[in-house]
Amino acid sequence: MMGSRGLNESYRFHFDGYAVTALLPIVIPTGEGPSGDLIMFPNTRRVRKSAAVNVLEKAVYQNRYSQRMAAWLVRRGVLKPTKLRLVPGNIYLFWGYRTLHANEACLADRLRTTALFHFGDPHGGSGLVGAVNARASDRGVRARAA
Repeated sequence: MMGSRGLNESYRFHFDGYAVTALLPIVIPTGEGPSGDLIMFPNTRRVRKSAAVNVLEKAVYQNRYSQRMAAWLVRRGVLKPTKLRLVPGNIYLFWGYRTLHANEACLADRLRTTALFHFGDPHGGSGLVGAVNARASDRGVRARAA
């Protein structure tokens, strides 16, 4: 991802809707400046028994105000996430559902490309999750609330 879109997508901390996330870096910038490293607070929550509790909790963490506040606190060193420097060709597996995570910024003139794979939907049988995904699909986006 290049340009301002990459900058706009950085520091958007979230929980995945799937138990396991596999991150495969394809192209990662080298040299001076930020390269879009993975930043995370590992295993900060348990799997929720209720899809409704999951959605409510994600609404608290993943709204624009919470994300801006978390980004501000991380950039100033108040919050100290684990940082993983991504190496193309390596694969990074983590508990995406349980881990609050984001990517750092990447300079606008640099290319950063990754592939994401998700496994194991803890709330796959929930009507609530199905409704959220159907609505998001109608708008052409993938729901983060699922």
